[in-house]
Amino acid sequence: MRKSWVLLLAVAMLAGCTGEATPSTSTRVTSTSAKSAPALAIGASPSPGGCSDTPLWIGAAPQWTASAGLPGNTPYILSHEDNLVGVLFGFPLRAGANVTDPTNKILWVSREPRDGKELHLTLRRADGTGQPVTQVEPADSGPGQIYPSIVDAPAAGCWQVRASWNGHTATLALNYT
Repeated sequence: MRKSWVLLLAVAMLAGCTGEATPSTSTRVTSTSAKSAPALAIGASPSPGGCSDTPLWIGAAPQWTASAGLPGNTPYILSHEDNLVGVLFGFPLRAGANVTDPTNKILWVSREPRDGKELHLTLRRADGTGQPVTQVEPADSGPGQIYPSIVDAPAAGCWQVRASWNGHTATLALNYT
């Protein structure tokens, strides 16, 4: 049953693809996997703006984020491990130094407890070029297991992210325009 659902979703998404990229549609949502299914079950839908194998979701975030008091239709990404959500308050994310209007504000919500431990982020360009970007966010905010941040990338494109906190890890990708 699960394979049929994933296959049906993939076919439906591919039916909308034309193969042409225009400036307004140059980013795309990639196919979802069975690991992404929990986001679909709560009424969220994929939206343009994801990259690599990390879709961008619009709609209610996973139930385990409820203690963070998130707004309903804010764009977010979900880690492959289903243990970290990045709520994109500055969307689309913009590349370059000193982005201020809007900022690249991301609110990270972890499923596992942080127990006062920092969130460590490492971003690497998906194409393997350039230097990695590292950032550390303190565990000093609430409610819930949240880490507010502003995450800038020096160049446009898809950036692979590895996040770690309190012995837990998560992987995802962020798209910068």
